[in-house]
Amino acid sequence: MIKKIQKYITKNSQVRVAQIFVLISAVIIIIGCEKEVSKTPVEPDPSMGVINISSNPSGAVIFQNGRNTGRLTPDSLTFLNPDTYEITLKLQYFKDTSVTVQLGKDARNELSIDYLSNPSMYGNLILYSVPNGASIFLNDSSLNRVTPDTLYGVLPGLYKAKFKLTNYRDSEINALVESSITRNFSVALRDTSVWVDFQTSNSDIQSNLLTSIVVDLNGIKWIGSSDIGLIKFDEINFTNFNISNSGIPSNQINCLSVSNSNDLWIGTPSGLAIYNGSTWNLFNTSNSDLPNNDVNAITFDQSGLAWIGTNNGFASFNGITWEVFNYSSVQFQFLWVTALAVDMNNKVWLGSNNYGILSWENNIFTEYIDTQNGFPTNRISAAEVDVNNNIWFSHLSTGTSRGGVSFYDGNMFTSFFPGTVTIKINGIYINELTSNKWISTTQGIIRYDGNNIETSYNNQNSLLSSNNINSITKFGSTFWIATFGGGLNK
Repeated sequence: MIKKIQKYITKNSQVRVAQIFVLISAVIIIIGCEKEVSKTPVEPDPSMGVINISSNPSGAVIFQNGRNTGRLTPDSLTFLNPDTYEITLKLQYFKDTSVTVQLGKDARNELSIDYLSNPSMYGNLILYSVPNGASIFLNDSSLNRVTPDTLYGVLPGLYKAKFKLTNYRDSEINALVESSITRNFSVALRDTSVWVDFQTSNSDIQSNLLTSIVVDLNGIKWIGSSDIGLIKFDEINFTNFNISNSGIPSNQINCLSVSNSNDLWIGTPSGLAIYNGSTWNLFNTSNSDLPNNDVNAITFDQSGLAWIGTNNGFASFNGITWEVFNYSSVQFQFLWVTALAVDMNNKVWLGSNNYGILSWENNIFTEYIDTQNGFPTNRISAAEVDVNNNIWFSHLSTGTSRGGVSFYDGNMFTSFFPGTVTIKINGIYINELTSNKWISTTQGIIRYDGNNIETSYNNQNSLLSSNNINSITKFGSTFWIATFGGGLNK
């Protein structure tokens, strides 16, 4: 009985589930029938309107209704709807130009802007020079006009304006011309009838940091620098000799001298170099009897024998044989030679870094010190001999004594104290014809005439490019001046 009842219940449950499934299916079908069918709308055909835009000059930026299109003329704006468009062209240095374009359906319009046909697009230049009368060049082309002058109707752009006047250095500026604008430009021309400077900014010279200068028998100027080696100047071209392209042992030049055979002798911190115009010969402590590699002074005696001063003694050298000298005493703890001169009697005079002055003759040394001889200090930077066989010395200051200049006439020293207490005396050049002494200092040039009357030249009362003078020489009627920081002057 129980089994019959369970069978009946199971059968009825299956029937009930089947009925529910049929009902749900019917509902889904009804809902599905009631839902609308969705369809993708048909896209209208794109507008085919075009504006072709060009300009003279080309390269103008195209703006459409105030928006930068990122396009440059010549170019086209495409797929435009029928409408009114404001087209603006922007070209550097020119005035903006705007045009309204009425574009019909699928129309193709041409727009061309000729800047050059519009007089308002040009600008004007007013050019002055001090002094007046300079020839005017624009982009290296002569205008056959002189300053002061006004140039009307100049095409906008950036121009290189050059001014040329006899006895004055050419001057060049960048002159900007813009539409409907008048601009004034003025230059002060540098007088080169008396002073001329050669710097890295205005010439092909390779350094402004010059240490020494000599002129050889052919009139070639040889210039030492502290940073790029040796410079040759034939008054047309500057040629650089350095450790990369020559036999020079260092890019720092301490001193220069020219022999009777026109060889150039070069003192550096890395030894002695001799250059004959084609061949380099290098001498140092490893391959010769040079007493020290730091060569500070070179000179020649009456016979043409070279004398070389170093940080540790001095030597003579005839190109083959060396003779080395050194000296020490209570006063001279060691011989650091900073200056050399040979007088008319072939006596050698040596200036030391800190101990005073020595003379050498026939293997006899004589000491001269400041406290006994009354010259400024024991620190000597240069030595020269004048036409009267007086020996001139330049003295550097010490912590307690001011630097200056002195000369020895064979009996006594006479001293001078040019400039201010902070002056540094770097060198001496003596003109053999006039007996004028030209003193290189950090406060310009000091000249003593034959009567030892002092005259000074600096960048306040002359056109010297720098007051820091290291070396002076003369060739013909022209003085050549090596400055530290201001390049070469003449």
